[in-house]
Amino acid sequence: MEKATVYTIEKSEFKILHTADTHLGSRQYHSDIRRQDFFDSFQKVIQDAIDYEMDAVVHAGDLFDSKNPTIEDLIETISILTPLKNAGIPFLGIVGNHELKQNTQWLDIFESMGLAKRLGGKPVIFDGLSSQIHFYGMDNLSAPRLSVFDFSVFDCPKSCDKLVFHVLVLHQLLEPILPGQPLSCDDFTSQIPIPFDAVLLGDNHKYECIKHNQSWLTYPGSTERCSAAEVEPRSYNILTFKEDLSVTKRTIPTRDFVNIPIQSDEFGKIRVDEVYSKIDAYSEKIKDAVVFVELQGTKKTPIPISEIEEYILNKGAVVARIGDKRSLLNETNQDVKIVFKDPDEVVSHEIRRLNLTEAGFLLDGIIRDSETTKSNVTDISEIKLKDFLNSFDFQTEYYRENIYLNPSDEFDFDSSGDFDLNRPDDLNFEESDDFNLNPSSDSFNLHSDKIGLFLNEKKEESEFIEIEQLKSVLEKTESLKSDDSDSVNSKFADFNSVNSVFAGPDSADSVSVDFDSVDSDSDFDSDFDSDFDSDSLESSAIKSTEKTPVLLLKEKEEKRKKNTPPPRQYTLGDKFGEEEK
Repeated sequence: MEKATVYTIEKSEFKILHTADTHLGSRQYHSDIRRQDFFDSFQKVIQDAIDYEMDAVVHAGDLFDSKNPTIEDLIETISILTPLKNAGIPFLGIVGNHELKQNTQWLDIFESMGLAKRLGGKPVIFDGLSSQIHFYGMDNLSAPRLSVFDFSVFDCPKSCDKLVFHVLVLHQLLEPILPGQPLSCDDFTSQIPIPFDAVLLGDNHKYECIKHNQSWLTYPGSTERCSAAEVEPRSYNILTFKEDLSVTKRTIPTRDFVNIPIQSDEFGKIRVDEVYSKIDAYSEKIKDAVVFVELQGTKKTPIPISEIEEYILNKGAVVARIGDKRSLLNETNQDVKIVFKDPDEVVSHEIRRLNLTEAGFLLDGIIRDSETTKSNVTDISEIKLKDFLNSFDFQTEYYRENIYLNPSDEFDFDSSGDFDLNRPDDLNFEESDDFNLNPSSDSFNLHSDKIGLFLNEKKEESEFIEIEQLKSVLEKTESLKSDDSDSVNSKFADFNSVNSVFAGPDSADSVSVDFDSVDSDSDFDSDFDSDFDSDSLESSAIKSTEKTPVLLLKEKEEKRKKNTPPPRQYTLGDKFGEEEK
């Protein structure tokens, strides 16, 4: 059974220094200077304990700002506590919510080094000439943990012929010293069969001290400002135990915080030169201070925040922050209607506009499938991609549809909310177009003014090979039309199962050609190249009142090159999230 720790002090009066919320290691405002400020303030407290010959230092939690302090933080803390140990002054403490770990605490490590003593259910006793002090402690507890806490760990005090003071150390925000808190001091003291004379608290960064049920309740406050809202001087407590108990507050000198309020005029305007003039008026206070400029009023004038912060730093400030607390001016006085779209619909629509390959759409479907767990995404993706690659014909050139829209186009949803890529109006097609190009079929049904729409956005020269082949075949067919039927039959004899359908005079727009059946090495090519004169064919076609497919194709191609603007590059979020009035 663990024995109580006893410190024998040949005095009839005890002086105990009570501090809390030192938050060592905090890099406030991402500043190394502010990190050092927290250590400097703690060192001042410890040095005061040595200089004023305190009998003990009690720390009520949040020694560190994090449960994972850096090696540098630990080394510097040890260097501050070591002189206290050498002076023979015990350092008693509990664990706060900021530094609380699952098992072994940093305070336990310091205890093993002889630098600290962690308080608990067993009393730490200071035995004087005519009185004793029994210190107990509890680490930070949430309301659910408090409901299952075993209060039997607290040892009941034994009878003593000396005056005994009982002190409980907690790191909690409690009623009645802090009105409105969910927990009360009585939730702790009523379950412990010990009449406490004082409850030394931590967690609240402002000094508070009251008497409740004949017991002192007190917060010493933090040793450094942890936010700009903490405007009171930092402090710690000195408790004097003699025939009675008294509590005294002592302040700590810390770095100045300077607040510069700037108000807009009645029209919501703030002149930038006035901001600089107001800052200049605080020049003497700004040096070595943490400076806040608070913009107040109505927000109408843009303010160069970064330039103002740099201006303040150049005047010697350690930290400069601009807080814009201006309210927006509603000039229209009209109700603004905000429409929230289904996130899945918006994402699906944007994904369809990313010009992904089939494999890309496949992966997107797997990743966003609500029934697919995150842990299985990798395995399922690998299986699906393997199946896709095994079934893909790499010998056939893949045509990927570009879904670029003109800047003026509006997005079109069908009744289900999906963006339909197969609907002509979604791609801004017109019924009067002369040709139709369908890349998914074996034969090409030309839509000449849309040629290139389905090609990749880089539009490299190699991507137009099929168009050039198409022109070549059409030119050959025009030559054949000018020959007699016997000549045509002889020309076709050298084809390997050619399937060509020529349009009559009333339907010259529609030509269907099967490219896969054309043998590029046939004798037809050599005969045709030697006999065909494209210039004479074109000149004769111009004289004719009927336009041939070759001329139609060329006109459409030239029109497309001249009038088609470069495709717009859409990014995620375009035309979404806008306010509708």
